[in-house]
Amino acid sequence: MYSKTLKGPGGESLKPRNPDLPAEEWNRYGGLLKYEAHPTVFPAGLAAFQKKVDLPLITHNRWIDPESPYHQHYDISGMAAVDPKFWKEIMGYTSSANVVTYEQDWLNVIYKYSPVLGSPHGGRRFH
Repeated sequence: MYSKTLKGPGGESLKPRNPDLPAEEWNRYGGLLKYEAHPTVFPAGLAAFQKKVDLPLITHNRWIDPESPYHQHYDISGMAAVDPKFWKEIMGYTSSANVVTYEQDWLNVIYKYSPVLGSPHGGRRFH
């Protein structure tokens, strides 16, 4: 469980996933704010949780929300990270916690709202 917003991919307002639980960032349906195990759910972090359960992990991710601080640090087109440095950070984080599968979900939404993905060569020229 990671930090998400309460906005849908089209900017529509959303409600918490489960109204019986706290309306914290981990209990939301919106886009990604920060891809780290939320400290309320995993107080010692993802790697410590993995060591405690002693099982390999599978993680999931959504689109990058316009409010995400990742926009200030990486090249992001709409809702898609097109910066290899972003992916290096995410894969480094997950591999440090023995994650064996990373699922990038919502690809249809990411494609729809990320203009560079529809351009030839992802908007980049290869030589």
